[in-house]
Amino acid sequence: MRNENNANILIVDNDEGVVQAIRTRLESLGYNCTVAASGAQGLGEFEMGGIDLIISDLNMPCLNGIGFVRTIRATSQVPVIVVTGFEKEFASELDRLQNVTVLRKPFEASALIELVTAELAMRNMREAG
Repeated sequence: MRNENNANILIVDNDEGVVQAIRTRLESLGYNCTVAASGAQGLGEFEMGGIDLIISDLNMPCLNGIGFVRTIRATSQVPVIVVTGFEKEFASELDRLQNVTVLRKPFEASALIELVTAELAMRNMREAG
């Protein structure tokens, strides 16, 4: 079981400003962050192993967030937090994904931190149980 403060978080978003804001906040709390600018790049990072939680946008070029999460779900149940301003556009596809929490943009940093903490705590309980 991994201590949640040492968790490895993969941030996948093509908006560099969003990525840097999330990364800066999470790293200030002691989390280890890896970033990717597309779903395709995110898959490459995920396949390297050791990821405890994924934070992903939906609307990205190359491989959107839905395709990215579907590919991840073929081999892993790692928790995923989807941050998006396009929840309604992707609603039916999101409903079919397992173990995905949606956080609507714009969001407060405190809401993201609460979700990260909760998702990692649940993951740790599953691994311990």
